[in-house]
Amino acid sequence: MQFDITLKNEKYRLYDRFAIFIFLLNTAGIIITLFITGKSQLEKGTGWISTLSLLTAITVYFNSSKKVKKEYYFLFAALFTSFYWILMGFWWLGMLLVLLAALYHFSKQEPIVQVSAGKIKYPSFPVRTIHWQQVNNVLLKDGLLTIDFKNNKFIQQALEENKNTVNEQEFNDFCRQQLKKEGN
Repeated sequence: MQFDITLKNEKYRLYDRFAIFIFLLNTAGIIITLFITGKSQLEKGTGWISTLSLLTAITVYFNSSKKVKKEYYFLFAALFTSFYWILMGFWWLGMLLVLLAALYHFSKQEPIVQVSAGKIKYPSFPVRTIHWQQVNNVLLKDGLLTIDFKNNKFIQQALEENKNTVNEQEFNDFCRQQLKKEGN
């Protein structure tokens, strides 16, 4: 038996705003390099296309209601822009942008805690595996998931209200059984 519990993440808008800020910085940087440096037509064309892809991603963000669509536009724009920076000789900036795009992608994933008989998988980066031997108690009550560790640390997270269909009593009974098996 496995329970999948979706945690609330109120930072999605912050991640999008940070991505827009990075895109605006890149757009300004591309435009400045286009006018300051005497690059070839290929590099200039790539620069203008990168600028258009960044501006398109920002426009889609403000005009679209689909979260997935926004993320794909952001990732496409970031990858295309990183190609431009590498082509211009700023490989470190291109690699930094690829890294930021990867972090953005992972931050936009739905945070799902998976509780099974063998372990608890907590959605951090990287995913944290918690074994039942490490835990004093796991409790789901009033829209909060609490994991109490034996080392006096605990995790307490609010649940996403619309995405969880887990029965609290059934979940808590399951966790008590797992803790008894481990001798807690």
